[in-house]
Amino acid sequence: MNIPTNLISNVDDNWQDGPLNRWAFQHISDFLPTHEIYANPSQHITEPFVHLMGYTEVNVAEVLEETCTDSIVVLRNGNIVYEQYFNGMQADSKHLLQSVSKSMLGVLYARMIEKGIIDPEKRMGHYLPPLNSCVFGSATISQALDMRVALNFSEDYACPHSEMTQLDRACGWKTNLTGEYPTLISFLLSLTPRVSDVTGTPVEHGSEFQYCSATTDVLAWLIAHVTGVPYSTLLERELWRPMGARCNANITVDSEGLAVGNGGISCTTRDMALFGQLILNDGRAASGEQVIPTAWIEQTCSGTHYKNHWWISENPKQIHARGIYGQYLWIDRETDTVVAKFSSNPTARNTPKFGMHMALFKAIGE
Repeated sequence: MNIPTNLISNVDDNWQDGPLNRWAFQHISDFLPTHEIYANPSQHITEPFVHLMGYTEVNVAEVLEETCTDSIVVLRNGNIVYEQYFNGMQADSKHLLQSVSKSMLGVLYARMIEKGIIDPEKRMGHYLPPLNSCVFGSATISQALDMRVALNFSEDYACPHSEMTQLDRACGWKTNLTGEYPTLISFLLSLTPRVSDVTGTPVEHGSEFQYCSATTDVLAWLIAHVTGVPYSTLLERELWRPMGARCNANITVDSEGLAVGNGGISCTTRDMALFGQLILNDGRAASGEQVIPTAWIEQTCSGTHYKNHWWISENPKQIHARGIYGQYLWIDRETDTVVAKFSSNPTARNTPKFGMHMALFKAIGE
């Protein structure tokens, strides 16, 4: 889908929905402010092209079309064994990751925890005192990484009055006509504890899973504050360059320059696959550097449902990152397989298509 240049500055608030997202997800920096995440290509994935075994080309084509695929890269034993691009996307095209970005944040915290810069059992308010005025101050880093902060937040992408929509306005992804919460920080500090419907008392942090994009944004703010380094620079220094990314990535920022950690990263499909291979290799890059602590990867894979900002399958050898509109990074440690897939589904959530993706990834691995 081609968008005339004179319309780029007036992209509709519905740019995340189809059909506009077919263009927008590949051109984020054309209409939103971003910070660059610079690459230092020092390694390459070998690229033999072979047909997938056990899953016919016809079936693959049908699933890819049905799920509005923009790109897919499959690695087996570190080699590209399948690679396809659609909708004008190419190998060097960047694509919005949406909430796959959250899993990159999880890895960034693994680095800071290993270095002793952050203690996961300390309260968030210990590291970032302004959080003591809101719900996040009393939650621990570990609880936030596992999405177990109990707060009033509706992750409803379609409702114009949900907290998720307010978050989109605060970070600049939607027009903020009211002027309420003009920045990410102002919105995050407004969030309040969730109260039990039965007893009327606050729900304890850690008691139950509550997926919340704002929690990731607080973690991104906190880690930048503690280190004194912009979030994009941290990603570049601690992950992007050490893993040998080939191309620059970028991340959207709000009007104050604070990174949108919950879903703002854009990168190439090959670099996303390389990130998955890094996990598969127990955190060791091709250069030999131990980028991610092996113990952290084992801890994550031994979690239940959701751990350290990663989704855990019934089979602990299979973990994945995912984002709305069809973004996936699938890692199968049993078959040494990585699948990176970007899409532009017309709606944020689609349960049948989620099932199709899971079936596709498992079949590829088998």
